[in-house]
Amino acid sequence: MQSGKTATIYVPAADAEACVAQIDAGSGIVGVALPGGQVLLHYEGNRYGAENLQRYDDRVHQAAGRLFQNYPTMARMQLPADVASRSLVAVGTIRQKTEAERAERDLTRDMSRIARLSAGERQDLAQRWDAIQAPYVIEFSNEDLARSYGER
Repeated sequence: MQSGKTATIYVPAADAEACVAQIDAGSGIVGVALPGGQVLLHYEGNRYGAENLQRYDDRVHQAAGRLFQNYPTMARMQLPADVASRSLVAVGTIRQKTEAERAERDLTRDMSRIARLSAGERQDLAQRWDAIQAPYVIEFSNEDLARSYGER
């Protein structure tokens, strides 16, 4: 759907308009600009308490996956760009992994290769495991704001 599969991560502004204020607190919110001065948002609030969506990053990943795949959901909205700019604060980006990053994830699924790693290499791998396994890369420009919103 989107060229390069990159989206902006947002949190609602303190004085967000009613259309954005209806999104559940702590939701992962991602969006892309559309032609004609519109912004398409997808969001995930884990309204029903799914175990795999407890962390803010996981909710951002879920929303981005739906956006990138154009997956049908009720958790989406399209806003005029001026409303989005008044109601949302950009806190980072999320992008699809590069070929090299996907290759590293594939390496971790080969247990015989993992067994040949040194103890230090295995420890490094263990520390980065969640990030390696994730399908997308999150890069925060304002991580403090994102985390304070996401932990509500």
